[in-house]
Amino acid sequence: MLTHTMINEALARCGSSGRAAAGNFRAVTLDSRTARPGDIFCAFKGEKVDGHAFVAALCAKGVLCVGSDPLKSANYAQVADVTRFLAVLARLRRDTLPAKVVAITGSSGKTTTRQFATRMLALSGKSVHGTSGNLNNHLGLPLTLLNAPEDPEFIVLEMGMNHAGEIAHLCAAADPDAALITNIGFAHIGNFASRDDLAAAKLEIFDHSRGRVVADIDDPYIARWLAAHPERPVTTYSATGRVADLTVRDAGDGHMVLRWEGSEYAAPLPDLPDYMVQNFAAAAALTLPYVASPVPLFAVFDDLALPPYRGERVVRGEQIFIADCYNANPDSMLRSIENFIMRGDGGARRGRYLVLGDMAELGNFSENFHRELVKKIKTLTVIDKTFLMGEEFEKIADEFIEDKRFLLFHSNKELAAALPPHGLFLVKGSRRNHLETIFEPVGGR
Repeated sequence: MLTHTMINEALARCGSSGRAAAGNFRAVTLDSRTARPGDIFCAFKGEKVDGHAFVAALCAKGVLCVGSDPLKSANYAQVADVTRFLAVLARLRRDTLPAKVVAITGSSGKTTTRQFATRMLALSGKSVHGTSGNLNNHLGLPLTLLNAPEDPEFIVLEMGMNHAGEIAHLCAAADPDAALITNIGFAHIGNFASRDDLAAAKLEIFDHSRGRVVADIDDPYIARWLAAHPERPVTTYSATGRVADLTVRDAGDGHMVLRWEGSEYAAPLPDLPDYMVQNFAAAAALTLPYVASPVPLFAVFDDLALPPYRGERVVRGEQIFIADCYNANPDSMLRSIENFIMRGDGGARRGRYLVLGDMAELGNFSENFHRELVKKIKTLTVIDKTFLMGEEFEKIADEFIEDKRFLLFHSNKELAAALPPHGLFLVKGSRRNHLETIFEPVGGR
């Protein structure tokens, strides 16, 4: 519930003279089509649609509208920056909620780890609200807080970023009680001068939160941050067997072992990529201080549904696709290929193929990363052929053009037609390549 007092405080802090009428407001939306009487509509100017065009009609229906244009309508408040208003209002709402807020960021694995953590808390009997879909940015995160129910015990937030300062902005709204970085890789490196600068932007989630830090001691950047901040409460974890507060390791007998507070707990090792087990360890370290026992946590694998295009297995006749094409960066690309090589699925009999789209947002680092990737693939004798797609691969065609194990395509349709009729295919690349069109039926899901 959003009170008029809370809304008026946010308007005042944003320099607006507008005020909400006395009463409570139900929800905040950016979509004029979903706004109903008693809601708050925030008008943004998009590339195709200007939300201010709907203000007059919505105000007449009893919707409180907030925008940046100087409009003369009852139930309308003008602010200089609607994004700031959302963030300020979200923080005011967050301060009224009794829930523990936990926040997750990282170069890859954010969504899966967030889903694991949400499910783990629910399996432990906790009521949970949190990020849905891709609402993890400067608009989506405030909306998640503002539209939260009154009584969840936990709110699990995913934080995405492309540039420095974005995580700090999200932390100002969320004020997390616990913060986790899944990993610090090369995603969005093109927006930074160096990996050190990128790491500093990720580490904003620790720098700008007051609560517990959940730290992967296998990550050198995170390990250095811990050493420099010995005063912070911390839960350490490792998915490689290193000594930490929580350790997950492969027992070698088809089971994995979780060690926590001096005790060990074993469970069947799921047939998942190694990085999924790492995501499990991260989510467990985040949630275990809040629950009575690690035992219910293993049940997350019982009905696990991977997010779309994040490692799911898609069968089309005699073609088996490992669809890991939600996004790609140099780290996740190599991890996916390594796990693909280790998979069963009759790959040796069927033949193994890589279907790779290029990696976006690498900036001046792009050519080197794509060249190094191709050089690595050349050493993989278990890969029968590699099908490449995208402008970044085109730029380095000299690296593979004379190698018959590599083929370059200019459209997904041509690429799909060239694939062998049977085999095991890893499909990996950045979203702009839309590689899912290679294995999905016409019209999508």
